[in-house]
Amino acid sequence: RLSSNLATAVARAREPDHARALALHREAIELLREQLGDEHPQVISARLNQGRALIYAGEPDQAERVLRGALGRARAVWGDDHPHTARVEGTLGTALAALGREAEAEQALRRSLEARERSLGAEHPEVASARFNLASALRRAGRHDEAVVQLRRGLQSRRRHHAEPEGDRHDLIPWLYMIGDSEVERGQPAAAREALREALSLAETDGAAPLDFAKVRFGLARALAPDDPVQARMVAEAARDAYRAEGQPQAAERVEAFLEQLP
Repeated sequence: RLSSNLATAVARAREPDHARALALHREAIELLREQLGDEHPQVISARLNQGRALIYAGEPDQAERVLRGALGRARAVWGDDHPHTARVEGTLGTALAALGREAEAEQALRRSLEARERSLGAEHPEVASARFNLASALRRAGRHDEAVVQLRRGLQSRRRHHAEPEGDRHDLIPWLYMIGDSEVERGQPAAAREALREALSLAETDGAAPLDFAKVRFGLARALAPDDPVQARMVAEAARDAYRAEGQPQAAERVEAFLEQLP
């Protein structure tokens, strides 16, 4: 029963039925606590999964409470630099970012990144993921110069991984989009265009969801605007139409506002 509940809870953590997923997590944790005690590594890992499920369910305040408890136990059991401890702290950083506590989020995400670098090595895929999460927090804080540094370092690592036969280049699209968007924000449209054109090419070659296409196209339109407003208009109109077709009126309105500012 215990292993079945754990597997089901983890599998359902990102499903739309958040209430059911959270109930399964609570039940699994109670069973684990009864059998193993609060300090057991499996209980800590289960609380990490519960924290993730709470974030997906839109309850970052509850996630923070769960994850802070898990982090204290993780440090006691594994130490500060263990990958498991770093995963808990990184997820706590994600919860803090969702709560709008950007400074605290950055500190947690940076500690998570540094711990993973020390324990796993700079080229480990988890280190690249930690860079992505830290860069996301830096972008939300408007610190695009720092975000680009983290994103480009992580992208280099991802490229090496995706050069392997099993690598999926589609996973590079979010990295390239965020680099392009941050380059626009820091006044580097040429660098932005390079990243966003590659993202669009990957989306066209490897397939992407319509909303991903729209997002990349709008980013590229913003990068084109300073030097080629005619092309920027064409690309932005395609993004706007895609947002409308996908039932995203607010996103379509943002593109429309951009179009109105073009010459």
